[in-house]
Amino acid sequence: MIKTGIIIKNKIAEKYKDIILPPGAESEERLINTCYNCNLCVKNCPTKIIVKANNEFPTIHIDYKNGSCEKECNKCSQVCPTGAIKRLSIEEKQKTRIAMAMIEKENCIECGLCQSACPYGAIIITKEGTSINAEKCIGCGACKKACNSDAIEIYAVKKQSII
Repeated sequence: MIKTGIIIKNKIAEKYKDIILPPGAESEERLINTCYNCNLCVKNCPTKIIVKANNEFPTIHIDYKNGSCEKECNKCSQVCPTGAIKRLSIEEKQKTRIAMAMIEKENCIECGLCQSACPYGAIIITKEGTSINAEKCIGCGACKKACNSDAIEIYAVKKQSII
């Protein structure tokens, strides 16, 4: 029985390699072991970027097609009944890297929309081009939402960290 549980857990963990977790989830391992998929975070996310488990990802996760993670919101961490999403103050949430944005230079048209949209001041535009300050980016997705040229990708981080 224990061996079967480990096999299932390992199969689930393999699917997490590209998953972006809500702020406070900390890591795939922690989320796998504590989330009951009650979907309270999904129901309470104002921008609807936290989505239910599906065939690709076996638990709740972030999907930026609906928007971005608002700077002044910590609702998901406040409604989680199991602690799978650790309670974060607004200040803690604003310093928690949940992902990392990257600019696809060949698609970037240097319009500056991403820089205007970034609530953390992480987008830098110089005569050499547009880049991301990794020390400021938390992976909220606001730049991706603003980009009209599909030049920004948001990548998962293995473990969330405070920046």
